[in-house]
Amino acid sequence: AKPVPGRPRKLAQAECEHLLRLLRKGATAYGYPDDRWTLKRAAELIRSEFGVQYHPNHVWRLLRRCGWISRVPRRRAASIP
Repeated sequence: AKPVPGRPRKLAQAECEHLLRLLRKGATAYGYPDDRWTLKRAAELIRSEFGVQYHPNHVWRLLRRCGWISRVPRRRAASIP
């Protein structure tokens, strides 16, 4: 078997699992006004917790590798008076 070419991962599997636990707490636990995790917010969390900097556009790859599933909140129908 040949080694996989490329740069080594910045976060180990154990750190990915820890990241998922942090994300499950919700964004409001980290001072954000709503509970949505944006890529920019997730990148800031990773930088503050692990000291590793990711560009927000690359964070989705990391989150997908760690097993995070993004969900879009359902819209509610506007009530008609």
